Amino acid sequence: MKDDQKGKKGGRLLGDGLPHLLMDDEFYKKIKAHWEAVKAAEQAQVDKRWQKQDFATEMENLQKEDAERRRQNKELDALWKDAKNEWNSRKAKVKAAGGKIKDWMQENLKPKKSDPEFKPEKAIPRPKLHGRVAVGAGELDGEAFDFGNSSDNGE
Repeated sequence: MKDDQKGKKGGRLLGDGLPHLLMDDEFYKKIKAHWEAVKAAEQAQVDKRWQKQDFATEMENLQKEDAERRRQNKELDALWKDAKNEWNSRKAKVKAAGGKIKDWMQENLKPKKSDPEFKPEKAIPRPKLHGRVAVGAGELDGEAFDFGNSSDNGE
């Protein structure tokens, strides 16, 4: 194996040992299909590398956003606990004053954690690496060389 071919997948286009006309349309189609397959494989490797880099960036962003979300949720939880403690102290004052607790509770609802002002944000879904659509797979079709209109037809 030559040094310039290390790591490249080879393939014999005409491995049957018979002579072939190199200008034949069938041979030309085989060459073209071979090079398109090689370019598609190289593009797939590049796309995979970009997907991994994008995934790593998305995970970093997710961790930052998740830390911010958790901080906000802790603040909301503290606000809810303060509101609940304040409600309990007002309830104790009404009870000590001899007022009707049931009537007071109907007018002053107990703060719930699910109330909109105390409701924590839900977790952010994790990005997925597997199952992504290749970004550059469709780009290769428009950039492929077309030698069909060449002027090498014997003119």
